[in-house]
Amino acid sequence: MNNNELIYALNLTPENALEYFQEKGYTFSWKWDELWQQEHSHAFTVAKMMQLDLLQDTRNIVNSFIKGDVNYKLAMLKLENRLRAKGWWGMQEIENPNTGEIENVQLGSPWRLRTILETNLITSISAGKYKTQLDNADFAPWWQYSDQEDERVRRKHRALGLLFKNAVLHYTHPFWKTYYPPNDWGCRCFVNTFTDYDVRSQKLIILKDIPQIFLDKNKPGKGWAYNPGMEKWKPDLSKYDPDLVNLIFPQK
Repeated sequence: MNNNELIYALNLTPENALEYFQEKGYTFSWKWDELWQQEHSHAFTVAKMMQLDLLQDTRNIVNSFIKGDVNYKLAMLKLENRLRAKGWWGMQEIENPNTGEIENVQLGSPWRLRTILETNLITSISAGKYKTQLDNADFAPWWQYSDQEDERVRRKHRALGLLFKNAVLHYTHPFWKTYYPPNDWGCRCFVNTFTDYDVRSQKLIILKDIPQIFLDKNKPGKGWAYNPGMEKWKPDLSKYDPDLVNLIFPQK
């Protein structure tokens, strides 16, 4: 995601995106994948950031960035100044709390700061857009996965975009639990919605299902096989067949 795309995304940040981010709790993690998939919808964490005050300061700056109070350049500067002041910067030897062993690890860096800002931005916007689309699902129940159709799109995401070319899938289909974007680091894919009239007038194909072999071949990246918004806002499935509901939200 380049700077222009970040600016564009910020201009589109819905209220629900802020609510999604602001209601997260806190947790510590040594590796990014210790907090797995949908767990990121409930807690803010930065790998190897083990001080609560620093974690809170980082979250506050990210919140200001998502809210639009500070731009990308200023958010990066604020984060770097804060992390450097607290000694959380560069390569350092630190004890791994899980093993007790001393490891040489990367703490703060420009690349890590960009990842922190972008990942929290795109997942929050995704959750907010999901809530908006879910609220309008009775009016526009047909959803379409779309990619940016440029040279930077991942092969798997291009395949998903081509699958949905002139095609739609009902919003209650289990596909959206796993494949609602983002589906990897820096993913720029999105979802369009259509009414019954749109489907008829544009002669869109209604997909009944998607072959499992295709899904297995085009899985989301490691740690991204979840829908950030669905963890917070689930659709009202009371009017649908219980077997379908159990496919989307299996009983524990």
